[in-house]
Amino acid sequence: SSFIAILPLRLTWTKSESLLRRTVARVVANMTSSSPQLPSSSGNGRIAVIRSPFSIGSMLIKALPRDGEPLKARAYAYMMQGDYSRAEQDYRAAFTLVPTDLESLARLGDLYVNQTHDWDKGWAVADQLIKARPDYPYGWMLRADIQQHQPRPGMQDTVEYFEQHFGGKNAQLEKMAVE
Repeated sequence: SSFIAILPLRLTWTKSESLLRRTVARVVANMTSSSPQLPSSSGNGRIAVIRSPFSIGSMLIKALPRDGEPLKARAYAYMMQGDYSRAEQDYRAAFTLVPTDLESLARLGDLYVNQTHDWDKGWAVADQLIKARPDYPYGWMLRADIQQHQPRPGMQDTVEYFEQHFGGKNAQLEKMAVE
């Protein structure tokens, strides 16, 4: 049996809807006949009418309980709607499900630093990212952002480390660091 998604048509899509749609497309493309079917809102098991990015994410989470991608997609949708509590829950759940997925952790840190301004939680995530992968620049960027907005010791050390390890290697990254 196949899965057909009837998606609402609109002239513009938000970034969260786009992310969720790409996730749906990836999951559907990878489904085999023995794969779990996504729940159907019509009850026939073949057609799902999807009314919102949240319903897409929720359906995928239910159908693929061991895949962190639907959780990240729904978390992003929650974040774009300003529902930071639910976004935090989904990012944490995605990272717990796949502890090697630094993207979930980085997005959680971004939520804390750039949305809720929960500096202590953001600092803990930055430390976790840096300990897991010191060669991953985002942990250092989160740390510097926190040090800039909520003065903490070590800003000069952070800047020097960042410049030594990441400066000149990626023009876009360097531009982000300067801004």
